[in-house]
Amino acid sequence: MKPGGRTLLFGAALAAFGAWLAYDAAISGSLWRYRLAGYLAGALLCVPLLSRLLLGGTRASRLWRRVAFAAVPLLGCLLLGELAMRAFGPPREPPTRLLVDERLGHVVAPGTAGTDDRGWRNPEALARADVLFVGDSQTYGFGVDVDETFCALCADPERTCYQMSNGSYGPVQYVELVRRGLELRPRAVVVTIYLGNDLIDAWDYAGLVGAEPLRSDDVAYVVRDNPEFHGEHSPNLTMAIVDAVLAGSALLDRAATVVKSRLRGGAFDQVAGSVPFEHETLATVLQPDYRHPVVDRAQPKVRDGIDVTRRCVAAIAALCEQQGARLVVAVLPTKERVYADFAELPACAELADDERRAHDLLFGAGLPDGAVLVDLSAPLLDAMGRGDMPWFSSADGHLAAGGHRAVARALRERLGW
Repeated sequence: MKPGGRTLLFGAALAAFGAWLAYDAAISGSLWRYRLAGYLAGALLCVPLLSRLLLGGTRASRLWRRVAFAAVPLLGCLLLGELAMRAFGPPREPPTRLLVDERLGHVVAPGTAGTDDRGWRNPEALARADVLFVGDSQTYGFGVDVDETFCALCADPERTCYQMSNGSYGPVQYVELVRRGLELRPRAVVVTIYLGNDLIDAWDYAGLVGAEPLRSDDVAYVVRDNPEFHGEHSPNLTMAIVDAVLAGSALLDRAATVVKSRLRGGAFDQVAGSVPFEHETLATVLQPDYRHPVVDRAQPKVRDGIDVTRRCVAAIAALCEQQGARLVVAVLPTKERVYADFAELPACAELADDERRAHDLLFGAGLPDGAVLVDLSAPLLDAMGRGDMPWFSSADGHLAAGGHRAVARALRERLGW
């Protein structure tokens, strides 16, 4: 076969495989980022065929021979880096694996992604804890090391702390987490209500099994089902290939971790409506347009989310009372609301006002007897006054190490140590 014919045949085979990857991603029903990966992989695999059709057989063959020769030193560098990473790099953790849980929606498979034998982010699975912390990704500590989280910072030689939290959890899951966590016989339970998404999450997960008493009678709830939560296979064929490559390469796995961290922190910095804020050590990017809908009572989901959240807090208080555990409800504001309090920011004014109203609707009538409310706005604002950055400099709304320190100080004071 002529070189041009081989190039055409090889390009056609790659394009066919790329088309299959794109089709597989389209029908997978998984999260948009996993589908996008399939589309991009499919498009890239069509490039050789396009080059053959546009450049002709001889020129295309010459081009790809040059690409192959250029790739040799790159592959050599990758091999050396892989050997170095395996010899001198940090120990590798098992990759994150999500599993379906009918009462929580999803959980992390125990022992993966730095979790303990129960699947929660703690150094070890304690048999008993003095304080149980429950929440979402803020309590989990996305973006900071486990020993920098406010749960870890509240512990001391005389008191043990244990956290049960996960990304995208909300008030409905908090009820179930407290139910399970009370098996540790804690003296106190700290539940963090994050106004940045918990009201929507309350509505979004009220359809879970076991949440029947928390629902509104006139609302139909549907819980989304993501195939990747089943944990038995990757979301689509493209991600299966990526997962296999990352599982086999310490170097690429580490590189992927760094890239994902950077994307999580800065991917939305340039989104329309972003507001850069400059102030010495407190410079960051605010996103009032993105945050506002989750506290806007004009949204039916938010109005019902407030009702569901109130029922969740009452249910948690009843569980704690039955077990003789003290309940602390810590209310975490959005970054945008605290920055609006710190400086006069017209772009964040409407969000801040609606967030305060949502807070008042949730807790204005007080908490059940024995429960304590901690509004974390003031401690975070105090930290900003000291120049201790509570959030990251990007648009990421998760607490940075300074924010976890401020929250830990406030909670330790409220808990009495």
